[in-house]
Amino acid sequence: YAGSEDEPALVERAVRAMPNATFVELSGMNHPTAFRRSDLILPHVRRFLDRVVGAPAAMPGKAESA
Repeated sequence: YAGSEDEPALVERAVRAMPNATFVELSGMNHPTAFRRSDLILPHVRRFLDRVVGAPAAMPGKAESA
């Protein structure tokens, strides 16, 4: 991820070089600001892991349904 206040073009170029990578740009944020917003980042991380691993990622503190 990168914030729109970072240099997202550099990150996007790196993402294109990685076969399973996903890029997320967070509007109005820089990297340190976005780093503190796990509520915005973790849903993207979970979707990425679900896609590349093939199984849902467990959420800490939440019981998994059977």
